[in-house]
Amino acid sequence: MSFSIKSQPADYYSAHGDAVYVVYDDARPGATGYTNYKYVCDVFINGGSTPVASVRAVPQPGSNFGIFNIGDIIRNYVASVFNPAANTLVCQQTGSGEFFTSVVCGFYAEFYYLNTYTVDPSTAGTYLQSSTATLFFNHYNGRQTGTVTSLAAFENKVASNRPQANYINSGDAYCFIPYLPTTTSGVAIQVKAYAGSTLQGTYNGTITPSAANNLQILNVAPNAINAADAGLITAVTTHYTVQVHSGTIYTFNITCEAIYNSYAMHFLNQYGGFDSRNFTKLSRKALTITKTDFGKLPYTIDASGQVNYYNTNNVYNETRSTYASQYKEKMTLNTDIITDEEYTWLADLILSPLVYIEMNGYFIPCTITATSYEYKKRINDKLTNLQLDVEFGDQFNAQFR
Repeated sequence: MSFSIKSQPADYYSAHGDAVYVVYDDARPGATGYTNYKYVCDVFINGGSTPVASVRAVPQPGSNFGIFNIGDIIRNYVASVFNPAANTLVCQQTGSGEFFTSVVCGFYAEFYYLNTYTVDPSTAGTYLQSSTATLFFNHYNGRQTGTVTSLAAFENKVASNRPQANYINSGDAYCFIPYLPTTTSGVAIQVKAYAGSTLQGTYNGTITPSAANNLQILNVAPNAINAADAGLITAVTTHYTVQVHSGTIYTFNITCEAIYNSYAMHFLNQYGGFDSRNFTKLSRKALTITKTDFGKLPYTIDASGQVNYYNTNNVYNETRSTYASQYKEKMTLNTDIITDEEYTWLADLILSPLVYIEMNGYFIPCTITATSYEYKKRINDKLTNLQLDVEFGDQFNAQFR
């Protein structure tokens, strides 16, 4: 008898897609005397000694393969956390349990042989086959052409669809880009500041990941860069560049917004890291209000039997009394004119399940209410901006009565 694992997911698979394991017993399923044969898969997470789940599969007709899709189990063991430190280039690292989870599957079989129930192997914790440890990551793939995971293309690179050309406000304290190192080796980061075409200065630093595959959330806002190299970005700086590990050079053009309030949106992107984009044009605030009331008679009867519609101070009686007034806040935000590449990138913002709006140095969780998104192109739509409707999750109360 030969019990084998025919296939299993490779590293950099998404924890939010299919995670299919195929096993095969070439002797017993369908053989004479073996009834109610089932393959069993025990799922172990992050090196644990106790399985988090045991899944059973009936052999597939014809092939007798045991097929296990445990994606629904795995995705419960990654949860994104947004917790950036201020005034530091590496403001957060996300690793096991947040950015990825390690999975090992142990396989065995159970069946009746000549009407006797049998578990093979019979020794607890011993498996006919065990898979190699596989890392599943907190990204999603979308449509794939010729590949099974999108994250593998971002090994030792900035894990973002962000375009190379960006705009940032001179006083910004936070602007996030994520970097995915596959080892703990030091990673070089270089920032160059320019006044027009003149190089003002260069900062060369090193990022040291605490563990392999720990996503590095970098804060490349002017305040964080100057905290690393005091005075690199000055009042005359027009733009600066950021390059990690000799990779893509990102340019940040500095703007000074004076007309409208600027709001920075920070969001979980497609690859499991956090990105930032400023909404610098006209913004509007609105309230969604829910009121609960009851009716009252418009008059009262005094001690003498007189009917009164108002009191001695000429205050009329309430005929409709509101005893609860609750409201939620909404905002409409606008970007400046954006490029085709930015429209592609900002689809991540619309789809993101974890979005924060920055207000006075605080990060407020919010929800993007859009239910559709159009990828606009200048050749089709000319110059356009992106308008975003944002709803805050908390509900407030006015005075109860």
